[in-house]
Amino acid sequence: MTAEELFLSEVAKIHRYWVKTATQVLTDESTDLFAFENEDGIRKLQMAIKSANCQSEVQSFIDQISAGIMHSILAGLDGSGSLKEISGVNLVDAKGGPLKAYLHELWSHHYANQTSST
Repeated sequence: MTAEELFLSEVAKIHRYWVKTATQVLTDESTDLFAFENEDGIRKLQMAIKSANCQSEVQSFIDQISAGIMHSILAGLDGSGSLKEISGVNLVDAKGGPLKAYLHELWSHHYANQTSST
């Protein structure tokens, strides 16, 4: 596996963890919400989601939104937007070799593969 693939695999693990966590928080009424500031608001959302029977739609929405956030972060690291003027962040592997400068484009492919295999 290339350094880019390893990096994106770790990003994908983070993505899957937060999709699972956010989905659980919004769809499982037994979830402990001690880490959240707006417990009452979350409980209202849980009730509305349960009432509408749209748990899978919630998971799909969270998945798509968080994948977009990951893409945007990677694009920022690659030097898009305002960072382009000052150059992107250069990520290197353990040997000091640079990772490809278009990780956000690789993420789109990696994300598509991860969602088709689940």
